[in-house]
Amino acid sequence: MFLTEAPGEGPRQAAIRLVLAEGEDARERTAGWRAAAGFDHPHLVRVLGTGECRMDDAAVGYCVTEFADEVLANVIQERPLTPGETRQLLPPLIEALEYLHGRGFVHARLRPVKIMAVNDCLKLSPDGVERAETAYHGGGADAYDTPEAAENTPAGDVWRLGVTLVEALTQRTPDWEAAGGSVPALLEGLPEPFARIAQECLRGNPAKRCTLARVRDLLAGGTGASLGPARGSERGLKRELEGGPSAPARKGSAARRRARIIGLVLLGMGAAVGVWLHSRHEAPKPEQVPTSLPSARTAGQGETPARQQGYGARSSAAPVQHGAVLERVMPSVPEPAMQTIHGAVRFSVRVAVNAEGVVSSAAIGQAGTSPYFLPFALKAARQWRFVPAFTGGRAVPSTWVLNFELRRSGIAVHPEEVAP
Repeated sequence: MFLTEAPGEGPRQAAIRLVLAEGEDARERTAGWRAAAGFDHPHLVRVLGTGECRMDDAAVGYCVTEFADEVLANVIQERPLTPGETRQLLPPLIEALEYLHGRGFVHARLRPVKIMAVNDCLKLSPDGVERAETAYHGGGADAYDTPEAAENTPAGDVWRLGVTLVEALTQRTPDWEAAGGSVPALLEGLPEPFARIAQECLRGNPAKRCTLARVRDLLAGGTGASLGPARGSERGLKRELEGGPSAPARKGSAARRRARIIGLVLLGMGAAVGVWLHSRHEAPKPEQVPTSLPSARTAGQGETPARQQGYGARSSAAPVQHGAVLERVMPSVPEPAMQTIHGAVRFSVRVAVNAEGVVSSAAIGQAGTSPYFLPFALKAARQWRFVPAFTGGRAVPSTWVLNFELRRSGIAVHPEEVAP
């Protein structure tokens, strides 16, 4: 997957996916792209063009789509979705799948990495759209592969929707082998109505699985008014997935503003997440330490990192002694991946540092255009150590932005303390 520009008035970002045009699987995949180019649904990523070409001696198929801002897989790599977020996630997926099924197609690769945000709208990637009743090429490699694994059917999409639901809420996929053939405890531990939905979607016999209409009914009839905004309030979900505060958090955070959309940029689908921008409160209110981005902590936790450290209000006139970097840890990126870089890849990681100089959380600041490298940077950033900042003669939490620049020749990091 590559970032490109689509023709038209002014520059417009687009994504282009390339696959080797060899074998039955590739032929069905490119046929699905061509079919998707004729689809028009608000919850399907729009296909701008498809075709075939040759690169060196290889036949290559390509698909150009509108650019997705972020990918759901990046969000749940950092934290599970809340029930409210999940309640809003399902209706757009159901609508998109029903649209495909009504035209004789399925989404054979449905999973979090195919669920994206495009201009404040949740959409399903066209990559994986295949005609129903054709051969299924999953191969039983993971939990998303249906037990029947014979051909593409709407029942297979229901199975994959169920696994997606479980992973979104728990960051894990069900393991039937470990459960010894019974219902995995992971399903039974879900809140309602999601436990019931997951169990009905994940019946081993495809003839006994629930339908998409049944999922919608269970979702509408689920108990728990606190599970989030009413069905159809997609913008509310976007705010949640972007890292905005959930209903409990909003009560104490009127200064927070929407940052960036939830994580969904397709490319390698590495890990990135939504953004949380925390404004500073003037004294005598407790200071809020900015932790931009993905709040790896679950949405809805009301305490800021500063409060968790017991750090209270202080006078704006208190003398500040800034901290310093004590130990750097560089990302361990595979050399073959480094050699794919053309020019420079730049992005930032924002870290919250406690009063002992230890990183308490790390999140993507500006994601750049190559999300593949983000997980390596996050892992390294969490291992950095700092000399703590001091205010009024005592150590206090601080916030740093680590600006990464990756080139074929190596990796450079430029740290910047942004608070206090």
